[in-house]
Amino acid sequence: MTPGSRSKPPHAPSAEPTAYGSQQAEIVAREAELGLIEEWLRSVETPSALLIEGEAGIGKTTLWQAAVESAAERGYRVLACRP
Repeated sequence: MTPGSRSKPPHAPSAEPTAYGSQQAEIVAREAELGLIEEWLRSVETPSALLIEGEAGIGKTTLWQAAVESAAERGYRVLACRP
């Protein structure tokens, strides 16, 4: 680092948004669910929330990643929370 130069500390959070859906797994046999998500995204006019519920291991995270990716492609700001 040169005198007068500024650098972000290695522990500082990035100002860039995270692309949650960038490593999306292949989605198998979820056409109905994906269709509902796409329909919901087309109908959203105000700040809204999408909740995906179900048994462990049925592909909720994969559906969520697809929804995040599709929303981002439409220009939506996505705020996400995962335990």
